[in-house]
Amino acid sequence: VKRAVENVGGSLEIDSERGRWTCFTLRLPLTVAVVNVLLISVGEEVYGLPIAKVLGQIDIMEGQISNVGKIKEGFLKIRRYSHELDQYVKSILKISQIESNHFKIKREPCDMNKLIEQAVAILAPLAEEKFIAIDARLEPLFSMNCDKELVQQIILNILENAIKYSPVHTVITVRSKEEGDMVVVTVTDQGKGIK
Repeated sequence: VKRAVENVGGSLEIDSERGRWTCFTLRLPLTVAVVNVLLISVGEEVYGLPIAKVLGQIDIMEGQISNVGKIKEGFLKIRRYSHELDQYVKSILKISQIESNHFKIKREPCDMNKLIEQAVAILAPLAEEKFIAIDARLEPLFSMNCDKELVQQIILNILENAIKYSPVHTVITVRSKEEGDMVVVTVTDQGKGIK
């Protein structure tokens, strides 16, 4: 994650107090098509299952069984896990591209707060399983140019780690603000710390 942030001209700072909390501060400059598949090995053969098609089929099936509670609940879990898997695959692909130097930043106008809100929405079920509240305190920001996919993945990785390593019944605070010519995003949890 740190290398990806530095490649777009930003920085990632970590502040932590062992046994109490961790705070990640992401700083990004204001100026800042691969098919995702699940690879399955069967014997000596490797098959690629397109994640988008799995999600599409779940949408179709879910609409057909909307009155059956338990089955619908199962499909909702499959959907959530499929989205998580999709995010992991995207993350692995981005990291591979960055490490192989075959990485091009795709700059386009983006709304940082919207990217944060989307990340919070994607990870809300994971937080709810641990009774963790996510408190998003987002200041109004100017639109910035960035690689939306890359920045979203960075936010998702940091937020997911905060959820994973936080105790149950705690609060994770996500903040955004502008500092000079940088957009600053902080994610603070109440986990054990990492120093």
